[in-house]
Amino acid sequence: MFNVPQIRIQAIIDNASQGGGAGLEQIDGSYVAHGLLPHGNAIERCWKKLIPGGGRTWSAFDYSEFLRADEKTQSDIDQKQRVGAIRTIDEIRASKGWDPLPDGQGENPFTPLNSNASPTGGADNQPTPGGQGEGGTP
Repeated sequence: MFNVPQIRIQAIIDNASQGGGAGLEQIDGSYVAHGLLPHGNAIERCWKKLIPGGGRTWSAFDYSEFLRADEKTQSDIDQKQRVGAIRTIDEIRASKGWDPLPDGQGENPFTPLNSNASPTGGADNQPTPGGQGEGGTP
């Protein structure tokens, strides 16, 4: 019923591989896509007709608990979103249940990253006088 994966109900038959070698993240994603979404979307469409307010209101199920990435993948996603200024440090911290940084330090999406950036703004990276290499040799 509802396409629940056998691994989720602990009914693995004949010592079969738990998910055909797929990790739990892939199994959960498949469960949401093939088991929950068809039913959830139908319920959401019905509720949409019943809830007053037209396009200003909506209902939706939250499947994020089933679709959570493993820690390494989520860290990679967080880093890319941080570098691309898509999410702030405080938004990433909030998604993990952590408190924001003090004094609003995590609110600016353009806060410099911890890196080897030059404290002189690059002035120390200028070519030496007389050429491109050390001592003026090309």
